[in-house]
Amino acid sequence: MTNLTYFTLADDLIEALAASAITITGPIADYPASNIRTIEMGETARGAIGGKIQITFPAGVSPRFWALLNHNIYAGDVTIRTYTTAFDSSGGPTPSGESRVIPWRALDMKSYFAAPMSAQRYWEIDFNGCYCNDSFLEIGKVVAGLGIHTFLDDFSDLQTGVDYRNIYNETQGGVCYAHKLEQRRRNFSLSWNASLVAHAIPDILELLEFTRGGAYPFILIPNNDTVDLYYVRSSDSASWKEQYARAFLTGLTLEFRELSRGRIQVEA
Repeated sequence: MTNLTYFTLADDLIEALAASAITITGPIADYPASNIRTIEMGETARGAIGGKIQITFPAGVSPRFWALLNHNIYAGDVTIRTYTTAFDSSGGPTPSGESRVIPWRALDMKSYFAAPMSAQRYWEIDFNGCYCNDSFLEIGKVVAGLGIHTFLDDFSDLQTGVDYRNIYNETQGGVCYAHKLEQRRRNFSLSWNASLVAHAIPDILELLEFTRGGAYPFILIPNNDTVDLYYVRSSDSASWKEQYARAFLTGLTLEFRELSRGRIQVEA
């Protein structure tokens, strides 16, 4: 058993920003700033390899959780740093001297800072230490938040798998042609045993209220001590069995499925 943690779009500080608060500099300057806020990570955009995303928040904040979704980086960490003066200040911004890294992971990468950085308005995501197999840097979505949600009780079982979506055409002679629509996607099924069900229900209802069932995706982190994360939608409902005569609940399961990454990019 392990703690289940998650991050919802309602917690995303970048989602609420105006496009004018995001500036792209350096080689990646052709990347459209508005694209880092798209809900669907399959709607990727590209720029040249290297450069920085500069973010100006309305007031000083200290995001501890950062994630890059649906990227094509194959090596190298991404650096997060802050400044005490504006990016367009005379003589340039003044570094705060604080920085953290988002460690590399194929396709999606995240970091949850053990200790928060000091609250600042001016934050920078630096890609100059990254390498890509392609001749471009591609990113689907960037999120940042003050923290993550943790279920009060551990789940008992995690069942996971992968699935693909293809279209098959067959000729009159029986020859089959497969058209690959997207990369593989992970799916998850979490269940709680009878001793934990009653305590888990409030947490699950809170999660489903944040996401309105499967209406809004969120980041699932099965174990925050690892680099793994998945941008998923939940099933629209959760159900459990109440056995009044014996005064306990059974059979609680919640299912999630990873969002489409769009066209095939990087297999990992």
